[in-house]
Amino acid sequence: MNNSEKLLSAFSEEIFFEELVFKNLEFYLDEKHKVELADLMIYLKDKVLVIQLKAREESKQTWDLEKESQWVIKKCKIAKKQIKDTINYINSNTITFSNDMGNVVTISKSVEIVPLVVFINDRVDVYEHLLRKHNDGGMDINCISFNDYKEMCKKLLTPGDIIEYLKWRNNFYLLHGNIDILLTDTDWGVLTSKPQHKESLINQYLIEMFGDYNILEEKDYLLKFNYFVKKLNKHLDSVDTLDGIIELIVIFANFHQYEAKAFVERLVKTIDTSKNIKKTKICGSLRNILTKIGIIFVASEKGEFYSKEGLISIMNKDARKDIKTLLQIYIYWINREEYKIDFILYQEN
Repeated sequence: MNNSEKLLSAFSEEIFFEELVFKNLEFYLDEKHKVELADLMIYLKDKVLVIQLKAREESKQTWDLEKESQWVIKKCKIAKKQIKDTINYINSNTITFSNDMGNVVTISKSVEIVPLVVFINDRVDVYEHLLRKHNDGGMDINCISFNDYKEMCKKLLTPGDIIEYLKWRNNFYLLHGNIDILLTDTDWGVLTSKPQHKESLINQYLIEMFGDYNILEEKDYLLKFNYFVKKLNKHLDSVDTLDGIIELIVIFANFHQYEAKAFVERLVKTIDTSKNIKKTKICGSLRNILTKIGIIFVASEKGEFYSKEGLISIMNKDARKDIKTLLQIYIYWINREEYKIDFILYQEN
């Protein structure tokens, strides 16, 4: 792994959570035949983000913008082929990978693959944001500069939103092509943006998905959410699943911004409630009927928690039918200054 790949990997681990980032995707079929796949893979269980990087050494960059733009075109074309080869290989084989955290995952042939080409060349800020297919067997693949990649990740923050945005971005450029200025009629007036400038197309995505791009200004809860997830393995009490901590992180990685906000609100409420509690009780819950995930927040007096049967018995009939993954988060104070967050995860086979 070269320095540019290490830079991309380190930044991605910070945003996507290091437990979900897999690099050095190569292995030997036998003593003579090595298979080398894309530079980076972000694992979200049912879907993976596959990234191929091309970097121009800074010492070789010139002020000839035409020359540098041609470098981007040439290298991104090569990256696109590498991505396609990776996708074809994954679609034809069941593959197992491990990462620096010791996590081992098996990628099924049916996994949804979201491809992305990232390039590093500080001289180029005008480029094709979508590498289009040229025949029926081809593939349209998102292309983004590393600077814009960082902007995207910093604005969206949750891995689930980043991957959904990339899928939406692909369709946007496929339908509309490169647009210099975008005017969007909203309830509070006309929003003017330059989609290709610092990845400001994200504002349009947020309006279409959530009805409001100002959600970006409420980053405090997103930062709290990401901090919380990164500390999961320090809080983990018991996980009733073979895959352990990575399964739990995948659940949170698939959250969208509005889910992250609701989660933090309930978490803070449970922390406050548990400080002066005299009897263990449920403080709130979250349920996603699409992913069939339920989360129960419990304010605990001394570390007590509900049994799986106890939680199920107090759910309504629809919730019991819809939920396949149940997470209990229970919080209790060790003393007046310190509290502990623990988890129990139940999953249906």
